Amino acid sequence: PAVGGEYMGAPTPCNDLKRLAKLASLKQLCSQRENQYDAMTAVVASLLDVPIVLLSLIAKEEQWFKAKIGLDADSTPRNVSFCAYMLKPEHPTLTSMLVVEDARRDSRFAD
Repeated sequence: PAVGGEYMGAPTPCNDLKRLAKLASLKQLCSQRENQYDAMTAVVASLLDVPIVLLSLIAKEEQWFKAKIGLDADSTPRNVSFCAYMLKPEHPTLTSMLVVEDARRDSRFAD
């Protein structure tokens, strides 16, 4: 949410330590790019006709892009991550797709 004109990032889920431990065990953070993930982002970009598609892994302080289309950065700070919103609610079966049509007009991200 935006507070005082500054985006503060997504709330931290209560199970974040457990999630981070599982993420570390997968050994995917900062790993080599893999063709199948690059292909998935390309397909999604084409199907949805969108300029940016990211496959993000959310670490403690940053989000790292395992695959990406339309963005040069390899990572960004977690507190600027749209993707961190997918960590709430904590139970995976309660999550859904996050679509941000215009961040300038979305109350979760707009200044």
